[in-house]
Formats: sequence, structure tokens, C-alpha cells
Amino acid sequence: MPVSTVSHPVCEAQLQRAFPDGKYKQLPDEVYKRLAFHPASFEVIEHHVEVFVSTDGRTFVRGERPADLLRNSIVTPSLAAGIYNAKYVNAQPIQRLVKEFERCNVFLPEPTMCRWANVCSDCYLKRIYDRLREKLNDYHVLHADETPVEVRKDGRPARSRSYIVGVPDRITGSTSFCPL
Repeated sequence: MPVSTVSHPVCEAQLQRAFPDGKYKQLPDEVYKRLAFHPASFEVIEHHVEVFVSTDGRTFVRGERPADLLRNSIVTPSLAAGIYNAKYVNAQPIQRLVKEFERCNVFLPEPTMCRWANVCSDCYLKRIYDRLREKLNDYHVLHADETPVEVRKDGRPARSRSYIVGVPDRITGSTSFCPL
């Protein structure tokens, strides 16, 4: 699996502010990894964060790094989007996605993928859910039903599966029904 390296250096000005006497030494970089998902391929992105410490060992300085989608997790925005796309757009069960990832030599347990989807929804999509619920609650009547009904007037043969959709009119307060 290919690995990309991203460096997060400490700039000279930051070192001078932290160590005005110039007494410091560089420690080995902190290395952490995140897994990015590119449809039909994966790439490990290895981050190297420079770390410096004063010679007396009291002051540490680390290079700035980007915020994680979920702290201390290998999930990246592209990987989470891939999971959401498979689950909610393509109606693919997570268990099937796990098998697909395994065929690419990426072994992620089903509970981990489910947890990522749930936590990302709570962290990043909850405000959208709440706003949609507010908009839906503005309607006087709200109903959804997938029970098939028999529709004879539009030329469909008898016993064909048809559905009725009710669309509320905010101005008149009436609901118009149309067969699908």
C-alpha cells in the first residue's frame, strides 16, 4: 500500500520565541498515521511532526498539524465519505464493505466502521438533522407511508404496484395527492 509523508515543521521564529537563549535540541519526530480512502484504492498518509525540547527538558515545541476528523483515529474525511457513500447511497451493508476492504488488504472491523459513521454523524451532521426536523415540524400534517395502493385511472393494469404521495400546500392548507 503506498505511503505519503506529510511533514509538520517548527519554523525558526517559533523556536526563537520558545527558546530565546538558543539552547534546545531536536528530538525524533512524532509519527502518526491516517488512512485515506480513494475509490478503488487506499493510501496510508504518514505524518511527521517535528519536536524540539530545551536542553533542560522543561519546554517542548511541536510542529502544527491539521485537526483530525476523529481524534487519534486513522479515519480521514475521504474514508468516512467512502463508508457513507457505500452505506447510504449504494445501500451496501457495512459487512459487505468490510469484505470489499479486505480484498484490498485493508482490515477494518465492522464495529469500527459503524462507530465512525455514528460518531461522525453526531459530530458533523447533527446540526443538519436538527434543521431538517425544524423544517418538517413547520408542516401542519406530515405523513409518510410506503403501502402500495391500486390506481386504475391512469391506464395502469390491475394489480400493479402503485404509491400515493401527499404534498401539503402551505398557502391553502390543503394536500394534493398524486400517484407514483
